[in-house]
Amino acid sequence: MLIVTKTTCKRITAADPTTGITYKVLFELASYSGLFYYQNNASYIASDPSCPHDKFMRVNVNAKASSALVSDGKLPPSGNFPDSSLIVKEISSAQAGSLKLYAVMYKMPKASNAGSGWVWAEYKSGGSAQTAAKDKGAKCIICHNTSKQRDVVKIFDLH
Repeated sequence: MLIVTKTTCKRITAADPTTGITYKVLFELASYSGLFYYQNNASYIASDPSCPHDKFMRVNVNAKASSALVSDGKLPPSGNFPDSSLIVKEISSAQAGSLKLYAVMYKMPKASNAGSGWVWAEYKSGGSAQTAAKDKGAKCIICHNTSKQRDVVKIFDLH
């Protein structure tokens, strides 16, 4: 099995789960280069027409999240990701376009800013928040709750 990763070294500051994960730490996690491409695919793929994000995306996961995926690269139905799993959707308006937005899910059920067990946020490529982590994923959960069988992660139902 070939696993494609993005690699560079970067120190990530830890977060206190009782007080929530900060905007800065979540953005550092999202832009960290030690992530695995979902299904080993580094290409941008077309988003589902029902997706509220832009037209193209590619998905990255950290090692914790990757450990929960089975041979087809998906979380099995009724499966759950371990705590500290990170899923980062990189969003672009064109298949060969530049990064426009990060949509981030970080599994931290005990965080004060978690919604449905995850801390949610969206960041513009430069790091400014589009959807703040303090919002507990209020806008995100509306759509993601349709994927309860896969720990509210929508990508497995779409691709």
